[in-house]
Amino acid sequence: MHRKIYAASSGATALIAQCGDAILRTALSDPAEARKLQFRLPDSFGALRHRDFRLFWIGAFVSFVGTWIQNTGQQWLVYELTNSKQALGIVTFIGAAPMFFLSPLGGWLADRSNKRVVLVIAQLTFALSAFLLAASVYFGFVSYELIAVLAFVNGCTSVIEIPTRQSMISNIVAEEDLANALPLSAATFNTARILGPAIGGLLLGSFGPGACYLVNGISFSAIVFAILAIRADLRSISDRSASIK
Repeated sequence: MHRKIYAASSGATALIAQCGDAILRTALSDPAEARKLQFRLPDSFGALRHRDFRLFWIGAFVSFVGTWIQNTGQQWLVYELTNSKQALGIVTFIGAAPMFFLSPLGGWLADRSNKRVVLVIAQLTFALSAFLLAASVYFGFVSYELIAVLAFVNGCTSVIEIPTRQSMISNIVAEEDLANALPLSAATFNTARILGPAIGGLLLGSFGPGACYLVNGISFSAIVFAILAIRADLRSISDRSASIK
């Protein structure tokens, strides 16, 4: 019985080895087949070979961490000001509603705008909002109404910022690495969603909600620098076509 099992396993091993040799010979003799094999065995971090994507990836991660730090401090502050769970839910809704209702408009604008200009203006808007809220805490004029208004402003800014940021990825990586770049970009957001609240809780407990806003405002400098340093052409398709003519 053991001899039969050993013989079967040896035969299977030999067959696998023969198949491997055949595949290798085909890949070496036919470049097209070699590319297909390379596609079947993708590098999990292949998109990071591109300088522009690395800059954007790091800058976005720093910015996302800052955003989640602010969210942590802001939720505590809203509840502290109002002592109302409903008020906390309303602020969250106000910030998310523009994206829910106007996302098709944001996608349309993203395709017709200079991505570099749009993204820099959007990040500066987010940063100014965070600095204003930090100042309102430190100088004593913070209010629920101010937080709600700025949440709406940030929500409206996100309508065009999010689709522009997502569509920019196709401009800064090669086509063969695009499928790899998308999950890597999503990973920055999901990782920041874990780290941000943890850091935000420490800042909130040690320095108060103003520090959460301040750190978030500073964090936007990372992605602004990354966007400005990107070498790829981020103009709209129509502008690029016009320059070729």
